[in-house]
Amino acid sequence: MVKHTLDTAIQKLYSPIEAFFIIGILLQFSLPTQVHAQTKNKTLTRQEWLADIDTLENWLTQKHVYPAWANPSAVTQIQSVLGTTRTLLNKENYHPNTIKVNLLKAIAAIRDGHTSITGITSSFGMIPLELEWLSDGIYITGTALNDTALLGGKITRIHHKKISECIDVLKQVVPHGNEWGFRNFFSPYLLSPGILRGIGIGNASTAITLEAVLPNGKHIQRTIHAVFSFQNRPIIQTLVTKTITIADEYRETNYYYKKIDQTILYLNIRLLDNQSGFPFDAFIRQADSVIRTDAIKKLIIDLRQNPGGNNFNNRLLIALIHKYPELNKRGQLFVLTGPTTYSAAVTLRADFETKTAALFAGLPVGDRVNHPGDAKTYTLPHSNIQIRISDYFWCYTSDKDKRIQSPIDIYHDASITERISGKDLLLEKVLQWKTSSNPSVSFHSNISGIYTIKNDIAEINTNNQGVFLKIKGRLYTIIQSKSGDSLYTTSPHVILYCSQKDTALILRYDKTEVLPMRRITSYPISWNDVITAPNHEPLRLYGNNLAYRAVILSEMEKDLSTTKKIIQYAIDQKRKPQLAERVMSRLK
Repeated sequence: MVKHTLDTAIQKLYSPIEAFFIIGILLQFSLPTQVHAQTKNKTLTRQEWLADIDTLENWLTQKHVYPAWANPSAVTQIQSVLGTTRTLLNKENYHPNTIKVNLLKAIAAIRDGHTSITGITSSFGMIPLELEWLSDGIYITGTALNDTALLGGKITRIHHKKISECIDVLKQVVPHGNEWGFRNFFSPYLLSPGILRGIGIGNASTAITLEAVLPNGKHIQRTIHAVFSFQNRPIIQTLVTKTITIADEYRETNYYYKKIDQTILYLNIRLLDNQSGFPFDAFIRQADSVIRTDAIKKLIIDLRQNPGGNNFNNRLLIALIHKYPELNKRGQLFVLTGPTTYSAAVTLRADFETKTAALFAGLPVGDRVNHPGDAKTYTLPHSNIQIRISDYFWCYTSDKDKRIQSPIDIYHDASITERISGKDLLLEKVLQWKTSSNPSVSFHSNISGIYTIKNDIAEINTNNQGVFLKIKGRLYTIIQSKSGDSLYTTSPHVILYCSQKDTALILRYDKTEVLPMRRITSYPISWNDVITAPNHEPLRLYGNNLAYRAVILSEMEKDLSTTKKIIQYAIDQKRKPQLAERVMSRLK
């Protein structure tokens, strides 16, 4: 265990290109800045609002690094929302909050959690509650001292409107890159009476009436008044649990480690920023020492509460994994994630996916695999509303990788019962996990091979540890045999269906895409298979991302000579020759 007194202060900012910061997340909901305070009582003229709207439209469409990445129609939607806002200003009885809510809608159209309005509390008010989205509903986990009767209550209605309907409407104003990001960021918006009024939920601007079902089954209705400054926020009493989990033992630290037994090491990384007096590299050195001296057999890395930090600390952790090949195996290395895993922690997860054999447990992270970030702050000239706009695009896999959510190998969504008990059932699942050996495939004697799938390649490989799938070059998951004509993977988002011919499979991916898979060659791969495959598709695969594909092939085939032949062919055909030559030099 770490024997340092660790400072809780967030460290000073690095340069924009170096990091994603928790500061950017906190600014969305922070106490008002001096600029906000100066304009609280100022009434803007119609012309001033119009000028700010024009400025915002220009910033979102011109300053954002990639407005169409997650939403190809983003620019059109921004222009439409702001055009409607200009029309509203022609009416005599427009409300300033309605204008501000429309600004939120325009910003949310980009579908980027890093691009947002700061100072939500000062602009719209917020009731003093803390919420948690669990598998069985949205629960109250923190209240002011005079509202503690609500603790543990499941919210059913807001202003007499079903909570599910409120959530659907709220999505149009909450900046988020995927559904898990919405789950991460929804709470301050749902607790803001000004925002709710602006999207048609209730008529109150200073209070929210909510209904909840308490743990004892009693139904309760309560009207709670908002505060308009974090300085006026009352003391919050949080939900008391029966025990404290390992993940919550040292909440005041950025990172710590603990041995669960003699051979299992647990690393909890809550923030990727350096701590005063205990920088991240020192933490990695301590973990390295424990792994080396105590013969650690299983490594668990918990990123569930990590909202980001310094991207360049990621490489230190990946280097540690590469130092111990015996840990860099499926079933030996686990990474725990969830919706709060965000920003630099999302890129760290991508590093684990592409550079290690980690199994991922928990829930998908709160953003797309590749995403914009490193937001810069701009202030609208008349309203003084501060806007954060992403300035840099982080691509850690491929510029063609537009996956909305990250795959999960061991899926677990906590319930309120688990939350109150203080148990960590996900960690228990990971501790009990054992890689299945030689699972049989009921409908097919051998499905191993390379498949074409949409505009990419999928690979299925069988070895003495099981059957594995690589989809779109990145997903690597154990396939578990089920009865009938389907294979369910350890990710709930990937299911394979058998077609009539043994050279074809149907893949259901992320619950929405239904993709045919056509096998173009079986394992083991020979050089002739590669040369004669239709349209040289394996060569297209390996040529487009040689550094990664070469590793895949050598790992699957244990045949370095074939790997070298493919790379040499890419060099000869001038298929990314510089990259190919660099990879070849490393293989020699």
